[in-house]
Amino acid sequence: VALPNEFHPLFKIQNSIEYKNAISYLRNRGILKEDVFRYNIGYCETGEYAGYIIFPSYNAKGNLNFFIGRKYYNVKREISYKKPQVSMNMIGFESFINWNEPINLCEGVFDACAIRNNAIPLFGKYIQNKLLSTIIKKKVKRINIILDDDALEDAIKNYEKLKGINSELQIHIVKLDGKDPSVVGYDKIWKSIKSSTQFELKDLLLYKLKS
Repeated sequence: VALPNEFHPLFKIQNSIEYKNAISYLRNRGILKEDVFRYNIGYCETGEYAGYIIFPSYNAKGNLNFFIGRKYYNVKREISYKKPQVSMNMIGFESFINWNEPINLCEGVFDACAIRNNAIPLFGKYIQNKLLSTIIKKKVKRINIILDDDALEDAIKNYEKLKGINSELQIHIVKLDGKDPSVVGYDKIWKSIKSSTQFELKDLLLYKLKS
């Protein structure tokens, strides 16, 4: 995988309308200047990813393992997100992860930026095999699942998958009052994480009885 040839890092100021619009879009989505530097967020003015913000992901060795583009113009019938045709079996933002601390799983890059600490975007709703095997290898003790509130069923499936590999894992399904992590913001997210309780077998059975 390689970044588009037209990729420009947004921390390098450009005197163009496209640059200003890309920066404006990120500000409206709650992305801070520090996030732009930390994640090497960029954009493209031309090429296949023209009009897209580019979020790179790097592995534990600092090598690019994935990237995803997000349109910074809202145009009907155009795809909002675009990703390269490469394997999704990788760990998002792996270079920032401390496996000795609780892991925070979320859906997308904006969610991960909002959570900030030890956040892994799934680039979807489900855990990939590489992440599962790394959780086992690193002997992770606690995982917080922080998916969008309309994805409770998917959070439950991930819970079952994780418990299937390690029954001793402490898993918290964090609820955010009907909002996405990127909308809730850092302070409220961490308040919800700290007040969350461990999801247990009785909770799973109760969920299945209701569904």
